[in-house]
Amino acid sequence: MTDHSFRHAIASSQATLPAAALLALLGWMAHGWGEPNRWYGLAATLVTAYAIAEWNNRGQLIRIRSRMASSTFLVVMAAMPFLHSWSAEMLVPIAYVGSFILLFQSYQLPRPEGYVFHAFLLLGLGSFLMPLLLFTVPFFYLSMLIQLRLLTLRTFMASLLGLALPYWCYAGYAIWKAQLDTAFLFLSDFVNTAPPEFGQVGNDRLISAAVLIFFALIATTCYLRTSYRDKIRTRMFIYCIIVQEVALTLLLATQPQAFDNLLRLFAAVSAPVIGHYFALAEGRIMKWWLLVFLAVLVSLLIFNENQSQWMPSPIFS
Repeated sequence: MTDHSFRHAIASSQATLPAAALLALLGWMAHGWGEPNRWYGLAATLVTAYAIAEWNNRGQLIRIRSRMASSTFLVVMAAMPFLHSWSAEMLVPIAYVGSFILLFQSYQLPRPEGYVFHAFLLLGLGSFLMPLLLFTVPFFYLSMLIQLRLLTLRTFMASLLGLALPYWCYAGYAIWKAQLDTAFLFLSDFVNTAPPEFGQVGNDRLISAAVLIFFALIATTCYLRTSYRDKIRTRMFIYCIIVQEVALTLLLATQPQAFDNLLRLFAAVSAPVIGHYFALAEGRIMKWWLLVFLAVLVSLLIFNENQSQWMPSPIFS
């Protein structure tokens, strides 16, 4: 079997996504299946994977019919058991991916204000659960200006209205409850201005982030070299994703207090780029490199499980 046929079978098969979902289920069960919070976390992860599949299909991010984007997200998440338990912040990647879908839908529309408003509305709602999400907003504006070319006065005002609407509604509720003075204290953790302290970030998280960023960097570098093979529309979309990868990498390096939530977001935003890489990159070693990727994730799962049991000291202490 040739390298091309092997990878094409995986990339284009309708069984790839169910297989990835099964691997995710096994990853969730590896740490124990009796905790309801873990099943809620799995449900939120599956919804995020569905959103990524819609993102890929509507944006045509991979030029062949493929489910590699959502499958990549599921197998990466399966390897990081410290992200498996339910928390409200697991809804943030859904809003984040949804904002991408809406922004991409607005590409080259004569009147994109409606899509832009709803895209930034999702970002505003997500920022209630994770204020650091607001840091990505300037990078969205950068992509709207350079890649999507839809940043006008109308779309800028629409974005501000969408972003501010949840806060206006919450302010009205706080006034009604006479709690306006304390209503927005959660934004005090928007950014940590002190030097980053990674002493409380465990080895499992640091190594998992290093592995994910490593493969994302390889996939991004490869795409930048071969992007001419895609249509202009697809190139612009993936460039937008790469801009957000840069933003989230900066946040991971400077805001360790939100490491888990940022890593989950990075897994979601990098999944289409890594999926594109394994689906379409050429070379004799790609068949084996895909197997190496899967083997690394299995090894990472085993390592993380051992870390959770033994809980050694963090690397940076």
